Amino acid sequence: MPETKKLHYNKFLYKMQFRNALAGIFRTEWQRKGNLSYAALKLSEYKYALKNHSVLYKNRWGTKEEVPLSHYRDAQKLYRILRHQSNYMIRCEYNTVNLYSNDLDFLENINKKISVDTIIWKPDTNNINFLLENKNVIIVDNEPEFMYKVSFGRKSGKKELAKWIANNRDKVVCGPRLYESLQNENRYIQSQYIYAKDEKVVLLLQMIVGDNITRIDKLVSKQNIDK
Repeated sequence: MPETKKLHYNKFLYKMQFRNALAGIFRTEWQRKGNLSYAALKLSEYKYALKNHSVLYKNRWGTKEEVPLSHYRDAQKLYRILRHQSNYMIRCEYNTVNLYSNDLDFLENINKKISVDTIIWKPDTNNINFLLENKNVIIVDNEPEFMYKVSFGRKSGKKELAKWIANNRDKVVCGPRLYESLQNENRYIQSQYIYAKDEKVVLLLQMIVGDNITRIDKLVSKQNIDK
């Protein structure tokens, strides 16, 4: 199982992921007041459709896609569990369901009831308290040379930053994709990141980039965590 090395969304210790062709009906922005009303409506429509057809389809961008009946049944089970819960967050991408919670039993209950394989991210039990008490940290195996991970937002890159990086390779680590995007100011750099040596370098980056830094995480080695 993959290990949780930072809080998911700065809140959750555990993440579950699995495939389902109807994942989209659970998207948070389509529900009303958090009560899964859209999911309930779509499941009702699919149930009615199955009374008249042996094959279930969903519409995607004007085309029909077949939905495995096992996925429909899994979606029903997921809905029945989630409608009585509030201790979770759900994010869905096309055919993938991502569930986040601090209640491992809740996720493992879902795992037992659905038909597909799941992946669950769990923290080392020795690190649970540290993660809950420290947001914006990432646990790493060894003492890091570059202490901070700086993530960027929705705006495009700046040539000024690319030039600064080229002249300060001892202060930051930048991947080739991000560096190329920074050189072309028409390219967006959302969710891309660099590693900074220390707090002073982070301050310099903030001065250069301005409000296009969305997150700053501190890297902490396992050896430096008080158990």
